Amino acid sequence: MMNLTISTKGISTFFFAAGFLLFIQAFYVSSMIEGTSDYLFNLHDIQNEQYTRLGLKQSKVVLHSEVIREITDRFNSHTFHAVLAMSVAGVIFLLLGFLLSRYQITVSEMPAGERQP
Repeated sequence: MMNLTISTKGISTFFFAAGFLLFIQAFYVSSMIEGTSDYLFNLHDIQNEQYTRLGLKQSKVVLHSEVIREITDRFNSHTFHAVLAMSVAGVIFLLLGFLLSRYQITVSEMPAGERQP
């Protein structure tokens, strides 16, 4: 008589952990978007204050507000796509982990005279 049971608990744990880590990374990246955008606008304000204090013309400003707005819009767009992709991947990994936690293979050999219905 042979009885073999294959459990996918280890694999499902890996998928759960990977999905959870993808969600944490997506949250971290989305929180960093705001900080970077605010930093660029603060940098622009500091630049304008320095030019005003030195008595220089605003036309000589290196970074114009339109350029900073364009940079932050592109940055926000790309990071939004990255956060969305990480979230979708996290959901897929969590679903795979859930399905694999329910999955179990059993192989058994019965004597020739016994049959299961």
